[in-house]
Amino acid sequence: MKSRLVKQIIICCFIVIICGVVVFLVRGYFLDSDNNKFNVTNELKEKYEYNEFQVINVTTEMLIQRYFIDFKSKLLTSPKEAYDLLSRESKKEFDNYTSFLEFINNNIEQIRTSTIEKYTIQNFDSSQRYIVLDQYNNKYTFTAKAILVYEVTLDFNNEITSIFE
Repeated sequence: MKSRLVKQIIICCFIVIICGVVVFLVRGYFLDSDNNKFNVTNELKEKYEYNEFQVINVTTEMLIQRYFIDFKSKLLTSPKEAYDLLSRESKKEFDNYTSFLEFINNNIEQIRTSTIEKYTIQNFDSSQRYIVLDQYNNKYTFTAKAILVYEVTLDFNNEITSIFE
């Protein structure tokens, strides 16, 4: 019994020593002479493409289009995700998820072919509201609390609101 315990302790010590050696070797490979900064060579940067990114200035129009396309895509491919994005107000109009699916099926062609005709922006303290009108006069109101964190209020009554007049 004692010999088994001794063997286990020796194996654990050996594993700890091996891990320490590996960490020491890896750390020594990446640290510079100050021992506090990673020394990543140009060869590694090229091989793994470190720090490559493109800076894009996102315009309000691009953001609105992103919300519109994202929601439209969810309506067509993931109705449950689209339903989860609806505001409380819109969810009340649809009694349940099944009626929302019926709404999508009844308007599927309009949803597929819809494009942004007009939009307007309303700024609030804690959010921004992007009101979008498509070519069928369907109104989508995206309330953004943060970039790409939004909820949608739908109005497919085809009435042009005074906001766009």
